[in-house]
Amino acid sequence: MKKDTRMNRVLFILKTNTLAQSASKIAKELSVSRQIIVGDIALLRAQGFEIQATSKGYLLNPDTSRIKKVISSFHSVEETRLELEILVKHRIEVVDVWIDHPVYQNIQGNLNIRTKEDIDRFLAKRSPLLLSLTDGVHYHTILCEDELGFNNALEELELNGIITKVS
Repeated sequence: MKKDTRMNRVLFILKTNTLAQSASKIAKELSVSRQIIVGDIALLRAQGFEIQATSKGYLLNPDTSRIKKVISSFHSVEETRLELEILVKHRIEVVDVWIDHPVYQNIQGNLNIRTKEDIDRFLAKRSPLLLSLTDGVHYHTILCEDELGFNNALEELELNGIITKVS
């Protein structure tokens, strides 16, 4: 089993159990050593997951089970739907959008886009988008299920000419 697949399985086990899961139990379920699981837990923590170690095993804090990132994007107003659909397709929530305006500095709007219906509602408002004030440059706070989905979304955005940077 590949490392990314195994780490996603470890995360799934922690997400779907409300009781602490020992490294030994997870290791047995995934047919690897306990030390491999301990290492995977350390890597998941480094990715931003809040995993608590207790005397009975590991617990995932459900409020922080998704990875939070900031991306900067550059595209036209017409490509907004495409950008949002790519992110949603990869199970990424678009929390907000903001720009660095030369006069007003930081202008931010909450989006909370999780589904295609959310995209439709947002775009149906027919209001000027923030990116139109900065020639297409804007930023999003996003929440993603895992690094693999995030990386796949970034790759697809780049393939479609939407330039994105991560911070």
